[in-house]
This record gives sequence, C-alpha cells and structure tokens, in this order.
Amino acid sequence: MFGFLVLPKGKGKFPAVILIHGFAKTKSERKFVKLSRELAKANIISFRFDFSGCGDSEGEFEKLSISKQLDDLKAAFKTLLKEKKVNKKRIGILAHSLGSVIACLFQAKYQKVKTLILVAPALNQKKLLKKWYKKSEIKKWKRQSFLDTPKGRIGISYLREAKDYNKILRTIKIPTLILHGKEDKDIPLRMTKETFKQLKTKEKRLIIIPKCDHHFESYFARQKLIENSLNWFSRFL
Repeated sequence: MFGFLVLPKGKGKFPAVILIHGFAKTKSERKFVKLSRELAKANIISFRFDFSGCGDSEGEFEKLSISKQLDDLKAAFKTLLKEKKVNKKRIGILAHSLGSVIACLFQAKYQKVKTLILVAPALNQKKLLKKWYKKSEIKKWKRQSFLDTPKGRIGISYLREAKDYNKILRTIKIPTLILHGKEDKDIPLRMTKETFKQLKTKEKRLIIIPKCDHHFESYFARQKLIENSLNWFSRFL
C-alpha cells in the first residue's frame, strides 16, 4: 500500500490522525490534502493511504471487500506506530463514506483510537446498495460474481459483505463526530440520523453542513470539514 505521512515542524511526540477514503476514491482527494496541511499546522500528524486496488496502492479493485479493507487499515495503523514522533496514546481517525464502516469495525475490534470523525457515513450498506443499484444489476452481480460500473469492476466479495453495520456502533465508547452534507444525494440524511442514534458514546455530535454534497470537495464544504475536524481533534486528541 502507498501512503503519505505529514509531520508537524518541531521536536517531541504529537497526536496523529489516520485519514480514510471512501469507495473507489483515494488519499489524494483535495479535502484530505488540505486537511493534512492544516493538521500539521495544529501540531497533529496525519497519515493518509490508499486501500489495496485504489490510487497508487497495488492490488485489484475487483477484489475489494470490507474485510480486506479492515486488514489494510490494521496494516496502516501498525505502520503509523513505527513513526517515532507519534504519541501512541493519542491517535484518531477521520473516515469518509465506506471508510466509516472500516473505521468503526477497526475500533470495535481493536479499541485502539481515542476519537472518531465519520464523514457522510455509509454504515447501512444493505439499504444503500439497493439505492445505488437496480434490482436487475444486483441479480446480474450475483449471477456472474462481478458487476461492471463507471467506477470499475466490483467483485462478489463486496456484495456478500453488504449489511447493516449500525449495530457495531453500540460498542464504540469514544468521542465521535459525524459530518453530513445537506445536499448529499448518495446517502440520505435520515440514514445518517439513524447512525447517530445508534451511537452509545456519551460524547457525540452530528453536524449538518449546508450547501455540501456527499464528497465535501467544494471550497465551502472543505473549509467546514477542516474547521470542524480541527476543533474536534484539538478537544479530544
């Protein structure tokens, strides 16, 4: 896998944040690049990487699966811990869309991070796939074990793991912020509100960003993402 580690200036140990991209996206999205720079200015290390089969990382996109991405995140986490400047007790995660599923699974299984930010979380994969794909496409997907889409060929492993992951939120006890764009047409706001309701942690907040779609790539959306993320990490890391 390929990633970027961005370090603040100066000596000593710093808190760190892992930035996780969504489905068929990469570490090089503008929101992640801009956020990395601002985190460094705030004396926070950032580590953003491409999942296997995405961006600059090796592997086949067709073999994408939630369990494989969980393994990828575990490997990325271990890599981050090797950096001498990282304060191992002060690590957070910011994850977008499908990446939120991976982040929540990682925390539920390993309990390694101190705080989470979930951006446009796609926890209910079962319902979302029915929204994103026609019944005929899903039948074809099952029949031939793959589906060709504008984003690439998706294998059967991803479809088999598409379920409602909201229930795992009951095991997450760390401070969690959810950001959702009011103009998000990929993930309905009602689904994100259900995700927020499932969180049992005492410290949680849902912020709905106006004039913002699913990708948080407009100037206004990026600024709101950066502003809210810095405030949250400064408070809980």
